[in-house]
This record gives sequence, C-alpha cells and structure tokens, in this order.
Amino acid sequence: LPVIKLVAEAGWQPLTEARSDREEIMVERFGPDAEDVIYFTLFNDSPQTQTGVLRLGNTLVRTRLSDNVLELLSMQIPPRVGAGWRVTLPPHGVAVFAFSRPEE
Repeated sequence: LPVIKLVAEAGWQPLTEARSDREEIMVERFGPDAEDVIYFTLFNDSPQTQTGVLRLGNTLVRTRLSDNVLELLSMQIPPRVGAGWRVTLPPHGVAVFAFSRPEE
C-alpha cells in the first residue's frame, strides 16, 4: 500500500516516454514527484510469466542515469540489458521502477 500511495501521489502521466519490448508487459508513467522521481508501473497482462526489457525514450535517457533506478517492490536494482532494464513478471504480476536524477 505505501508504494501505491507514493506512485499515485506522483500523478499519472499520459505520455509514458518508455516502452517494453513485450506487448504483454504494459507500462504506465507517474511523476515526477516532489523529489523529482519518475515511476513506471509494469504489468504482465498474460497468464504466462513474461520477461522483457523496459526502455526509456530519448528525453528521459538524457536526464536519468542507469545507476539511479530501483524496483520498489523487491528493492532490487534491475539488471541492465543494452539500453534498457530487464524485468521478469509472473502471470498478472506487477513491478514498479523508480528513476531518480543523479546527485550532484
């Protein structure tokens, strides 16, 4: 419930500027929040486990770095795969990626 509240308070965005390479993995964007964190929810809309790669659009790639991403439900850093991040979701499973700006 705390993750749902955190993401919802950041505010849903109609333009995700991100996508999954698997059509079964749906992506929604929330934020940035007051701390300038952008959240992506990933949902496996199938009855089978799905593995895919989340890729950010060019605008977000220029402002976010790979070392600043965390999957909030597992509290793990998702593995990099080329220009994206791998995610494996069980049937109808969810992941929440949080991208923050690098600290200066």
